[in-house]
Amino acid sequence: MSEIKIDFEKDIVLGCVAENKPKFLAQALRLVQSVRWFGGKTAKSTFIVCVINEVDPAYKRQFEKYGAQVRIVSPYNPKHPHSNKLRFLQLPELKTFSIVMLLDCDTLVVQDFGGYLSSRRFKGKIAAAPTISSDLFSKLFDFFHLPMPTSDYKCTLTGTPTIPYFNAGVLVFPGDVKSAA
Repeated sequence: MSEIKIDFEKDIVLGCVAENKPKFLAQALRLVQSVRWFGGKTAKSTFIVCVINEVDPAYKRQFEKYGAQVRIVSPYNPKHPHSNKLRFLQLPELKTFSIVMLLDCDTLVVQDFGGYLSSRRFKGKIAAAPTISSDLFSKLFDFFHLPMPTSDYKCTLTGTPTIPYFNAGVLVFPGDVKSAA
């Protein structure tokens, strides 16, 4: 099955979710800048920055200067701020894109990654470092009566062998995945 040709301006949406605090807004701004400066073909893609509850007007102007759209969203679960990223996946306009890419706001792009995108497969980035022990994974797989995968992959930062373990920092979804959250 061959890959569908991607129109980087029309088919792809990238996004992140940030708290309305200087630390997170600055991270999100650096992410948007890095995509626009170093993203190659992907630099032309739609970018949506979701901000929890409200956005500092100065940051909103900066996001828009780099062609990013800003959406105000409510917290997903006030007791678990990390789950707020699910708000991006609930945006109704995502249905119009072939590829949806969710990034943590502390991610930076350093090269064109367009060749890694797919409109037919879910993709994720291998964890940078082992944050869950092999023992804990083993217990988890045993609990669900699943075979433990082999450690054929390596963490991207440390090189530590790991099972196919992906954190949620870089996720790519086919556009036909409806209402993921």
